[in-house]
Amino acid sequence: TRDVSILYDGASGSKVFKVISFIGKRKDPGSDPTIDKALKDMPSWPLSITFYEYDKDTKVSEDLPSYQVNFPIYENGVAGPLSIDYGGYVISGTLTKLELLNQQKCD
Repeated sequence: TRDVSILYDGASGSKVFKVISFIGKRKDPGSDPTIDKALKDMPSWPLSITFYEYDKDTKVSEDLPSYQVNFPIYENGVAGPLSIDYGGYVISGTLTKLELLNQQKCD
């Protein structure tokens, strides 16, 4: 699945981005043996989001991305290991511990 959106995220001053998102094919539960046990029984989908600077007046985006974010998203909305690629360097994050809270039932 692919989506293209124009986004103002507020994190980069007044910059606006053209954002292209890809959601990959479903991965079966347990396909990542390093993930926290709270997520081992859930399917996930690889997600890749690329941000291009966008000029809202001319409606033109840069040819090269400003940055790209990659991570798996689990059925419950929790993101797994994350990488942010800025071209010259990459920042990686790992989910080291997850504590799911008990959900209250709605009437």
